[in-house]
Amino acid sequence: MSGEKRKKIPVVFAVNDNYLKYTSITIASILDHRRYDEDYIFYVLHQDITVLHQKMLEKWLENLNTTVKFINVANRVDSRLLYISGYVTEETYYRILIPELFPELEKAIYMDCDIVCLSNLGDIMDAVDFKDNDIWLSGTLASRNENRNTYCQEHLGIPSETYIFAGMLVLNIPRLCEVKFEKKCFDFLKEKKWLKQHDMDLINAVCFGHIQVLEQHWHTTVGAIAYSREKNVEQLKIDDLQCCMLHYATLKPWTSELIEVMLPYWRYVYKSPFASEIVEAYRIVSDTKKHFSDMCVRNEIAISFLLRLVLETVKSKMKKWRKQ
Repeated sequence: MSGEKRKKIPVVFAVNDNYLKYTSITIASILDHRRYDEDYIFYVLHQDITVLHQKMLEKWLENLNTTVKFINVANRVDSRLLYISGYVTEETYYRILIPELFPELEKAIYMDCDIVCLSNLGDIMDAVDFKDNDIWLSGTLASRNENRNTYCQEHLGIPSETYIFAGMLVLNIPRLCEVKFEKKCFDFLKEKKWLKQHDMDLINAVCFGHIQVLEQHWHTTVGAIAYSREKNVEQLKIDDLQCCMLHYATLKPWTSELIEVMLPYWRYVYKSPFASEIVEAYRIVSDTKKHFSDMCVRNEIAISFLLRLVLETVKSKMKKWRKQ
Protein backbone atom coordinates (compact mmCIF):
# COMPACT_ATOMS: atom_id res chain seq x y z
CA MET A 1 0.00 0.00 0.00
CA SER A 2 1.29 3.46 -0.83
CA GLY A 3 2.38 5.62 2.06
CA GLU A 4 2.61 2.65 4.42
CA LYS A 5 5.64 2.76 6.71
CA ARG A 6 8.00 -0.08 5.90
CA LYS A 7 10.14 -1.86 8.44
CA LYS A 8 13.85 -1.56 7.64
CA ILE A 9 15.92 -4.44 8.96
CA PRO A 10 19.73 -4.28 8.81
CA VAL A 11 21.54 -7.62 8.93
CA VAL A 12 25.32 -7.83 9.19
CA PHE A 13 27.68 -10.69 8.28
CA ALA A 14 31.44 -10.97 8.62
CA VAL A 15 33.04 -13.50 6.26
CA ASN A 16 35.95 -14.18 3.97
CA ASP A 17 35.74 -14.91 0.25
CA ASN A 18 35.29 -18.65 0.71
CA TYR A 19 32.35 -18.26 3.10
CA LEU A 20 30.41 -15.74 1.02
CA LYS A 21 28.72 -18.56 -0.89
CA TYR A 22 27.38 -19.96 2.36
CA THR A 23 26.25 -16.52 3.45
CA SER A 24 24.02 -16.44 0.37
CA ILE A 25 22.13 -19.46 1.75
CA THR A 26 21.44 -17.64 5.01
CA ILE A 27 20.21 -14.64 3.03
CA ALA A 28 18.00 -16.81 0.81
CA SER A 29 16.33 -18.28 3.90
CA ILE A 30 15.75 -14.82 5.36
CA LEU A 31 14.15 -13.54 2.18
CA ASP A 32 12.00 -16.65 1.84
CA HIS A 33 10.19 -15.57 5.03
CA ARG A 34 10.21 -11.83 4.29
CA ARG A 35 6.93 -10.00 4.81
CA TYR A 36 5.51 -7.56 2.28
CA ASP A 37 6.23 -4.52 4.51
CA GLU A 38 9.87 -5.41 5.28
CA ASP A 39 12.97 -4.06 3.59
CA TYR A 40 16.20 -5.89 4.37
CA ILE A 41 19.61 -4.40 3.83
CA PHE A 42 22.56 -6.74 4.14
CA TYR A 43 26.06 -5.65 5.11
CA VAL A 44 29.09 -7.88 4.60
CA LEU A 45 32.26 -7.05 6.55
CA HIS A 46 35.35 -8.57 4.94
CA GLN A 47 38.96 -8.16 3.91
CA ASP A 48 39.32 -10.30 0.78
CA ILE A 49 36.04 -10.87 -1.07
CA THR A 50 36.69 -10.66 -4.80
CA VAL A 51 34.95 -8.14 -7.02
CA LEU A 52 33.50 -11.02 -9.05
CA HIS A 53 31.83 -12.57 -6.01
CA GLN A 54 30.60 -9.21 -4.80
CA LYS A 55 28.95 -8.56 -8.14
CA MET A 56 27.37 -12.01 -8.20
CA LEU A 57 25.69 -11.40 -4.85
CA GLU A 58 24.73 -7.81 -5.72
CA LYS A 59 23.07 -8.82 -9.00
CA TRP A 60 21.18 -11.68 -7.38
CA LEU A 61 19.82 -9.45 -4.61
CA GLU A 62 19.05 -6.62 -7.00
CA ASN A 63 16.72 -9.01 -8.80
CA LEU A 64 15.06 -9.67 -5.43
CA ASN A 65 14.66 -5.94 -4.70
CA THR A 66 17.18 -6.14 -1.90
CA THR A 67 20.46 -4.34 -1.21
CA VAL A 68 23.84 -5.63 -0.08
CA LYS A 69 26.84 -3.48 0.83
CA PHE A 70 30.39 -4.78 1.14
CA ILE A 71 32.67 -3.06 3.63
CA ASN A 72 36.39 -3.84 3.68
CA VAL A 73 37.56 -3.50 7.29
CA ALA A 74 41.05 -4.97 6.96
CA ASN A 75 42.75 -1.76 8.10
CA ARG A 76 40.58 -1.39 11.20
CA VAL A 77 41.85 -4.47 13.04
CA ASP A 78 45.25 -5.27 14.53
CA SER A 79 45.49 -8.97 13.68
CA ARG A 80 48.19 -9.47 16.29
CA LEU A 81 45.56 -9.09 19.02
CA LEU A 82 43.28 -11.81 17.67
CA TYR A 83 43.39 -15.37 18.96
CA ILE A 84 42.79 -17.63 15.96
CA SER A 85 42.66 -21.42 15.94
CA GLY A 86 41.26 -24.27 13.89
CA TYR A 87 38.48 -23.21 11.51
CA VAL A 88 38.09 -19.81 13.22
CA THR A 89 39.23 -16.92 11.05
CA GLU A 90 39.99 -13.27 11.72
CA GLU A 91 36.60 -12.30 10.32
CA THR A 92 34.84 -13.74 13.36
CA TYR A 93 36.03 -10.73 15.37
CA TYR A 94 34.68 -8.17 12.90
CA ARG A 95 31.29 -8.18 14.61
CA ILE A 96 32.75 -5.99 17.34
CA LEU A 97 33.22 -3.24 14.74
CA ILE A 98 29.51 -3.00 13.91
CA PRO A 99 28.44 -0.17 16.27
CA GLU A 100 31.08 2.30 15.12
CA LEU A 101 30.66 1.32 11.47
CA PHE A 102 26.90 1.99 11.59
CA PRO A 103 26.30 4.64 14.29
CA GLU A 104 23.18 5.85 12.47
CA LEU A 105 21.31 2.61 13.19
CA GLU A 106 19.15 1.98 16.25
CA LYS A 107 19.28 -1.82 16.09
CA ALA A 108 21.12 -4.28 13.91
CA ILE A 109 21.15 -8.06 13.69
CA TYR A 110 24.45 -9.87 13.42
CA MET A 111 24.36 -13.43 12.03
CA ASP A 112 26.90 -16.14 11.30
CA CYS A 113 26.81 -17.64 7.81
CA ASP A 114 25.91 -21.17 8.95
CA ILE A 115 22.38 -20.20 10.03
CA VAL A 116 19.08 -20.72 8.23
CA CYS A 117 15.87 -18.88 9.07
CA LEU A 118 12.83 -21.10 9.46
CA SER A 119 10.41 -18.25 10.15
CA ASN A 120 10.26 -14.46 9.82
CA LEU A 121 13.46 -12.75 11.00
CA GLY A 122 11.87 -9.33 11.40
CA ASP A 123 9.84 -10.48 14.39
CA ILE A 124 12.92 -10.50 16.56
CA MET A 125 13.35 -6.75 16.10
CA ASP A 126 9.98 -6.26 17.78
CA ALA A 127 10.73 -8.82 20.49
CA VAL A 128 13.93 -7.10 21.57
CA ASP A 129 13.33 -4.13 23.86
CA PHE A 130 16.18 -1.69 24.44
CA LYS A 131 14.17 0.78 26.51
CA ASP A 132 16.42 -0.21 29.39
CA ASN A 133 19.52 1.67 28.31
CA ASP A 134 21.66 -0.63 30.41
CA ILE A 135 21.13 -3.42 27.83
CA TRP A 136 23.83 -3.43 25.18
CA LEU A 137 22.83 -6.48 23.17
CA SER A 138 20.57 -9.53 23.10
CA GLY A 139 21.14 -13.19 22.36
CA THR A 140 20.15 -16.72 23.36
CA LEU A 141 21.78 -18.81 26.07
CA ALA A 142 24.56 -21.19 25.15
CA SER A 143 24.61 -24.62 26.74
CA ARG A 144 26.12 -24.85 30.20
CA ASN A 145 28.20 -27.56 31.81
CA GLU A 146 30.69 -27.89 34.63
CA ASN A 147 33.68 -27.19 32.38
CA ARG A 148 32.14 -24.00 31.01
CA ASN A 149 31.13 -22.83 34.48
CA THR A 150 34.69 -23.26 35.74
CA TYR A 151 36.23 -21.68 32.65
CA CYS A 152 33.96 -18.63 32.79
CA GLN A 153 34.72 -18.05 36.46
CA GLU A 154 38.45 -18.66 36.36
CA HIS A 155 39.49 -17.34 32.95
CA LEU A 156 36.86 -14.78 31.98
CA GLY A 157 35.94 -13.60 35.47
CA ILE A 158 32.18 -13.97 34.89
CA PRO A 159 29.48 -16.47 35.88
CA SER A 160 28.03 -18.61 33.10
CA GLU A 161 24.34 -17.92 33.83
CA THR A 162 24.02 -15.33 31.07
CA TYR A 163 26.64 -16.73 28.69
CA ILE A 164 25.08 -16.44 25.23
CA PHE A 165 25.80 -17.64 21.73
CA ALA A 166 27.54 -14.96 19.66
CA GLY A 167 26.41 -16.34 16.30
CA MET A 168 23.23 -14.26 16.41
CA LEU A 169 23.11 -10.94 18.21
CA VAL A 170 20.69 -8.03 18.24
CA LEU A 171 22.77 -4.94 18.92
CA ASN A 172 21.78 -1.73 20.71
CA ILE A 173 23.89 0.47 18.45
CA PRO A 174 23.59 3.88 20.21
CA ARG A 175 24.41 2.40 23.60
CA LEU A 176 27.34 0.34 22.30
CA CYS A 177 28.78 3.47 20.69
CA GLU A 178 28.27 5.42 23.90
CA VAL A 179 30.16 2.89 26.05
CA LYS A 180 32.95 2.55 23.44
CA PHE A 181 32.30 -1.14 22.93
CA GLU A 182 34.98 -1.57 20.26
CA LYS A 183 37.69 -0.13 22.51
CA LYS A 184 36.54 -2.28 25.42
CA CYS A 185 36.86 -5.36 23.24
CA PHE A 186 40.35 -4.55 22.01
CA ASP A 187 41.48 -3.70 25.54
CA PHE A 188 40.21 -7.11 26.66
CA LEU A 189 42.03 -8.83 23.79
CA LYS A 190 45.27 -7.17 24.88
CA GLU A 191 44.80 -8.66 28.33
CA LYS A 192 43.68 -12.17 27.32
CA LYS A 193 46.02 -13.99 24.96
CA TRP A 194 43.88 -17.11 24.77
CA LEU A 195 40.09 -17.48 24.43
CA LYS A 196 38.60 -20.95 24.27
CA GLN A 197 35.50 -19.77 22.41
CA HIS A 198 37.10 -16.83 20.64
CA ASP A 199 34.63 -14.00 19.92
CA MET A 200 31.93 -15.66 22.06
CA ASP A 201 34.13 -15.42 25.15
CA LEU A 202 35.05 -11.87 24.25
CA ILE A 203 31.49 -10.61 23.87
CA ASN A 204 30.21 -12.34 26.98
CA ALA A 205 33.05 -11.03 29.13
CA VAL A 206 32.91 -7.45 27.87
CA CYS A 207 29.10 -7.22 27.97
CA PHE A 208 28.53 -9.09 31.22
CA GLY A 209 25.70 -7.45 33.16
CA HIS A 210 24.37 -5.76 30.03
CA ILE A 211 22.99 -8.76 28.13
CA GLN A 212 19.31 -9.42 27.46
CA VAL A 213 18.69 -13.16 27.25
CA LEU A 214 16.13 -14.09 24.59
CA GLU A 215 13.88 -17.13 24.49
CA GLN A 216 15.63 -20.09 22.91
CA HIS A 217 13.21 -20.42 20.00
CA TRP A 218 14.68 -17.30 18.40
CA HIS A 219 18.07 -18.89 17.80
CA THR A 220 19.56 -22.24 18.71
CA THR A 221 22.11 -24.74 17.49
CA VAL A 222 21.60 -28.26 16.24
CA GLY A 223 23.73 -29.50 19.13
CA ALA A 224 21.66 -27.61 21.71
CA ILE A 225 18.44 -29.09 20.29
CA ALA A 226 19.87 -32.58 20.53
CA TYR A 227 20.97 -31.95 24.12
CA SER A 228 17.58 -30.56 25.15
CA ARG A 229 15.81 -33.60 23.66
CA GLU A 230 18.30 -36.05 25.16
CA LYS A 231 19.19 -37.36 21.70
CA ASN A 232 22.28 -37.71 19.61
CA VAL A 233 22.42 -35.30 16.68
CA GLU A 234 22.15 -38.32 14.37
CA GLN A 235 18.73 -39.11 15.88
CA LEU A 236 17.18 -35.72 15.20
CA LYS A 237 14.33 -35.42 12.72
CA ILE A 238 13.06 -32.39 10.84
CA ASP A 239 10.20 -31.99 13.31
CA ASP A 240 12.75 -31.52 16.09
CA LEU A 241 14.26 -28.47 14.37
CA GLN A 242 11.59 -25.93 15.25
CA CYS A 243 12.96 -22.42 15.84
CA CYS A 244 13.32 -19.08 14.11
CA MET A 245 17.05 -19.38 13.42
CA LEU A 246 18.70 -22.79 13.19
CA HIS A 247 22.47 -22.63 13.65
CA TYR A 248 24.80 -25.33 12.35
CA ALA A 249 27.53 -24.18 14.71
CA THR A 250 29.85 -27.19 14.64
CA LEU A 251 28.17 -29.51 12.12
CA LYS A 252 28.44 -27.75 8.78
CA PRO A 253 25.80 -28.56 6.13
CA TRP A 254 28.36 -28.32 3.35
CA THR A 255 30.32 -31.28 4.78
CA SER A 256 27.89 -33.22 6.97
CA GLU A 257 26.55 -36.67 6.12
CA LEU A 258 23.40 -36.20 8.23
CA ILE A 259 20.99 -35.63 5.39
CA GLU A 260 17.72 -35.16 7.29
CA VAL A 261 19.21 -32.69 9.76
CA MET A 262 20.75 -30.73 6.91
CA LEU A 263 17.67 -30.53 4.67
CA PRO A 264 16.44 -27.21 6.16
CA TYR A 265 19.71 -25.75 4.87
CA TRP A 266 19.96 -27.55 1.53
CA ARG A 267 16.46 -26.55 0.46
CA TYR A 268 17.84 -23.04 -0.11
CA VAL A 269 20.99 -23.98 -2.00
CA TYR A 270 19.36 -23.95 -5.42
CA LYS A 271 18.31 -20.31 -4.90
CA SER A 272 21.89 -19.15 -4.39
CA PRO A 273 23.98 -17.65 -7.21
CA PHE A 274 26.78 -19.89 -5.87
CA ALA A 275 24.73 -23.10 -6.01
CA SER A 276 27.06 -24.93 -8.40
CA GLU A 277 30.10 -24.03 -6.27
CA ILE A 278 28.40 -25.26 -3.10
CA VAL A 279 27.40 -28.55 -4.70
CA GLU A 280 30.86 -28.97 -6.21
CA ALA A 281 32.47 -28.49 -2.81
CA TYR A 282 30.18 -30.99 -1.07
CA ARG A 283 32.67 -33.69 -0.16
CA ILE A 284 30.19 -36.53 0.37
CA VAL A 285 29.53 -36.88 -3.35
CA SER A 286 33.15 -36.73 -4.45
CA ASP A 287 32.78 -39.66 -6.87
CA THR A 288 29.79 -38.13 -8.68
CA LYS A 289 30.15 -34.39 -8.24
CA LYS A 290 32.42 -33.84 -11.25
CA HIS A 291 29.85 -35.43 -13.56
CA PHE A 292 27.07 -33.25 -12.11
CA SER A 293 29.28 -30.17 -12.17
CA ASP A 294 30.15 -30.68 -15.84
CA MET A 295 26.48 -30.99 -16.70
CA CYS A 296 25.78 -27.79 -14.80
CA VAL A 297 28.53 -25.85 -16.59
CA ARG A 298 27.17 -26.98 -19.96
CA ASN A 299 23.68 -25.86 -18.85
CA GLU A 300 22.36 -29.32 -19.56
CA ILE A 301 20.37 -29.33 -16.34
CA ALA A 302 19.02 -26.69 -14.01
CA ILE A 303 20.67 -26.12 -10.65
CA SER A 304 17.46 -27.13 -8.85
CA PHE A 305 17.46 -30.47 -10.65
CA LEU A 306 21.17 -30.86 -10.00
CA LEU A 307 20.57 -30.45 -6.28
CA ARG A 308 17.85 -33.10 -6.31
CA LEU A 309 20.19 -35.51 -8.06
CA VAL A 310 22.92 -34.87 -5.50
CA LEU A 311 20.58 -35.33 -2.55
CA GLU A 312 19.24 -38.56 -4.03
CA THR A 313 22.81 -39.79 -4.44
CA VAL A 314 23.66 -38.96 -0.85
CA LYS A 315 20.48 -40.56 0.52
CA SER A 316 21.25 -43.71 -1.43
CA LYS A 317 24.75 -43.83 0.05
CA MET A 318 23.39 -43.29 3.53
CA LYS A 319 20.99 -46.24 3.15
CA LYS A 320 23.88 -48.47 2.12
CA TRP A 321 26.02 -47.30 5.04
CA ARG A 322 23.21 -47.93 7.54
CA LYS A 323 22.85 -51.51 6.31
CA GLN A 324 26.55 -52.19 6.81
